[in-house]
Amino acid sequence: MRLRSWQISMWQQWIEISLLRLTTSVRYYAEWLDGEYVLLNQVIQGYTHSSVMQRAIKLHALFGSTIVLSDVQMLDSKTPIPTLFLDRSFRTFLNKKQNFLALVADPARGAKDLRFAIAMKGIERLTDQANKPEDSYEMAVTQLGEPVFAPGSFDADRYLSPKHRGKGHVARVIRRFSKYRRELTGLLYAVDYFSSGARPQDTTMPSVGPPGRYDTLLLAARNNQNLVSETQAKRIDEILRIQQDEIPESQHGRRAAIRKVLGTGQWQLENWADEKLRLYLDVVHAWNCTINQTIAPEAGTLYEAGDDLPLSRFERSVTDKIGLFRARPMPSTGLSDRIRRFLSWDPLHADWKLIDKIVHGTQDSAEKLQAILKTGNADDRADALSTHASNIADYLTGFPTEETSKWVWWIAKNVDLASDAFPSELVDLAEVVTEKLPYAYAAIHRKLIVNTLMRTGSQIL
Repeated sequence: MRLRSWQISMWQQWIEISLLRLTTSVRYYAEWLDGEYVLLNQVIQGYTHSSVMQRAIKLHALFGSTIVLSDVQMLDSKTPIPTLFLDRSFRTFLNKKQNFLALVADPARGAKDLRFAIAMKGIERLTDQANKPEDSYEMAVTQLGEPVFAPGSFDADRYLSPKHRGKGHVARVIRRFSKYRRELTGLLYAVDYFSSGARPQDTTMPSVGPPGRYDTLLLAARNNQNLVSETQAKRIDEILRIQQDEIPESQHGRRAAIRKVLGTGQWQLENWADEKLRLYLDVVHAWNCTINQTIAPEAGTLYEAGDDLPLSRFERSVTDKIGLFRARPMPSTGLSDRIRRFLSWDPLHADWKLIDKIVHGTQDSAEKLQAILKTGNADDRADALSTHASNIADYLTGFPTEETSKWVWWIAKNVDLASDAFPSELVDLAEVVTEKLPYAYAAIHRKLIVNTLMRTGSQIL
């Protein structure tokens, strides 16, 4: 097969970018940015997954991590990512801290510029989606993408400048789909950011391997008798049976297809039976594990607690702990005033100007923390984390804090590691839940589904 000149050029860019994948920050594939987890809003009273995602994003920014996005996450309207790009302060922060967000995806077809091709992959994915309702977000993105694809590069002046952004086909699409105006405009800013030639080459990168299928991963895990319990094996068997009996073969491996079987009714309005929701969350987790291995195999993934399928252990990936645990009261003694100030502060109420200010002022301790997370032992990581948290607290003087807040931050150095829920470098954000939790977690009264800094870099599970 003879390659065209633009294909050769793309392969050269691909090789150059692949050689520059190393970063000083610990990288995380943020599974919690999967919009499917918004389903938890319907089963946990008072729970708001959007707030959880925003807290987690700010927490990672404060601690100097790198969040690796997939093309799906970049434009998912059920996550904060598209609208975050509308915030000028957030864009200013990104321009200063360019290793904070990375986008990894297969390039879209036909585009000569590799970064533009990667930045447009999510839009291409929705364009290829069949049977889109005429008034849907997917149709809006499809119509928005048509003129953006055509030039082969992103024209920021044409689509985003005050002089021109109210004119042309893109502006008409945004007016036509006015209920998605914020998401569509934010998406344009995101494409501009990730396709800009001025970015570091590890900001926008191609995938490292071919995409996997969640059903293939589940079958491999099922065949490993030392990995899954009997109960977990039965759940995998049921998922694979449903796929075989109720889903056309052409749709096997697509989580959207099995969702239509397990969940009925309008999005987020289903009355999920506990056992069906448990099965679907297994599918979501398996799907995300395959994405993790495709776009960022060196990065953290979802924490598997309690009854979750231990797929990250099967794949031997570093885990970025997100799960359920019983939060302990913040100790009244043994912590410095600075640590207590940090622990009683809720980052959700901080705007990106404050986040930017803190990150700039604590850069040295954040870099030391990130380095020690990769190479240090548990005590060293705990000490570095404590030092950095204390430095952050210096910027919180006069900032509202709540000693008995709904949101409990816990930082611990010497705790019971045997439980696998309280590692020495733990920084967790937990939500008080007054009602029962779904499926296997009825005995746990606190909900944690936010990023933590634990078992990263140097410890492969």
